[in-house]
Amino acid sequence: MAKQMRSYWDGGAMNFYDQAGNPEFKIGVWKTCPLLAIECDPSLGTIFFDDFFDGVVSADKWTIVTTGGAAGGSTVIADAACGIYNHYCDGDDNDDSYCATEGESWKLATGKELWFESRFTFTNSATTAGVFVIGLMEGAGANLTMQDDESGPLADYDGFCFFKESGDSYISFESSIATSQTTTADEMAFVSGTTYKVGAHYDGVTTITFYLDDVAQATAHTIAATGGEMNCVFGVKSNGAEEYLAMDYIKVVQLR
Repeated sequence: MAKQMRSYWDGGAMNFYDQAGNPEFKIGVWKTCPLLAIECDPSLGTIFFDDFFDGVVSADKWTIVTTGGAAGGSTVIADAACGIYNHYCDGDDNDDSYCATEGESWKLATGKELWFESRFTFTNSATTAGVFVIGLMEGAGANLTMQDDESGPLADYDGFCFFKESGDSYISFESSIATSQTTTADEMAFVSGTTYKVGAHYDGVTTITFYLDDVAQATAHTIAATGGEMNCVFGVKSNGAEEYLAMDYIKVVQLR
């Protein structure tokens, strides 16, 4: 229960936060996001939020795309508080399964400031095995999101993503406009079965700042051109066993 709600102004945006339960809100990715203003006047921007109470079976929101047959595992809503969706890939090497929004509804373009956040848990099938990716990417889909054989995200796409490659014990971040890419590798130590929160803020000009567990990372990325439209996407790729991503929530806000 929120017990110590406080208001603040930052970057022209007014927000409220729980001083006792969620003090990171004031310093995290949402600190300058005009959430209250958009709620009052939706013509200012859009808010996309999924808590996965219905899984991803809704055909008007998500599409599941796979390589190597069915998604595998128990791709279902978990018996857990607050809506947790377990998304599996099949178990052969390089099999993958991704969830992508039906539409490419976001864009890195001048004046279209954007905020992104997701909370998730990834559990390796072996010590450091398995690949996951979460973010906003143009043309997301099976074999179109993470390359085979631990080759990382696509070599040509518009957007940004957080990812872990098989054999790696870190979360990395990459931004991309076509083949012009910036990768901050091994930014945050990854521990299997641990819940993480990742976020990113595009300032509507040239800069993407990314956050790990509410902390802005020192290396902001610069993009030099307008990108194409992007899907919201998350998924997993196998390194010889079924992998799964437990999604708590995903949220995207963008000014019109």
